Amino acid sequence: MTRKSIVWTAGLWAVCVVVSYRAWCGPGLHLTAADEAPVFDTLPAPAHKPAVRGEVKRKTQESGTPASNGAAKTVSRPLVPIDRHKPLDQYLPVESEVDMGLMSFARAGEDPTEADYENFASLVSAEYRATTDSIAKHKLLESIKQQLREKLAALKANPYFVVTRDFYLEHYDVHKHAFPLVQTQGIPVSWLMAGRISYFARTTSYVLRISNAKDFADYPVDEEQAQELEARPPVDRSGQGLLYLFARDTEPGNRTVRAEVVTARLYDKGKDLIAELGGR
Repeated sequence: MTRKSIVWTAGLWAVCVVVSYRAWCGPGLHLTAADEAPVFDTLPAPAHKPAVRGEVKRKTQESGTPASNGAAKTVSRPLVPIDRHKPLDQYLPVESEVDMGLMSFARAGEDPTEADYENFASLVSAEYRATTDSIAKHKLLESIKQQLREKLAALKANPYFVVTRDFYLEHYDVHKHAFPLVQTQGIPVSWLMAGRISYFARTTSYVLRISNAKDFADYPVDEEQAQELEARPPVDRSGQGLLYLFARDTEPGNRTVRAEVVTARLYDKGKDLIAELGGR
């Protein structure tokens, strides 16, 4: 028997088997292409490959975008070196809660709202507070806003500022060889409030957070000078200090200015310079 006849005979037998199977199963069952390779209803293939565990975190770190829409956005800024040789007369005075509020907006790169300006105007102007005529009050507000905007622009352009703090010399610490600088006689609270100084602007408070406050918490002197200062009456152990600071940024979500002291100058009650803390 030849190869061709063998193939033809095998094909004939296959046809016979199929015909016999259909006859035996009856007309209720039909073999189709679908029976050989069933197709199921499926969702459309995703346009992008689904993220696997760890992939979202990795992509977030690469792009800088938070994985959760509800997370607070923190703007990262490069660490700017402090100019420690900057002349002290170029530090801008921050003398009130309004000034600190403007500094907060300046470091955040934002502008106050109309409500903020009204709050500030009530703090800086007795005339504004007393005016009841709405038209006159609006004109006065516009004039005050112009002055505040000028100071805001200056604070945006210059992150160096100076604040004034009263101090009192607590009893000499022989272990530190220094006088602790406190806010009030007899109360062991640092004149820098452990680095968190609050400014209350009516309904809003602003905070100055000093990162290196502990480095300026004491007035170091030798024991010979300390004996002379210890002998002074309490009224002569107080004075006023000027803190020269560099404002780095604001904390996300609140009105807190984060700053670092560059140097501090201590003056006695006669306004004479008695010490400068921190090398420049």
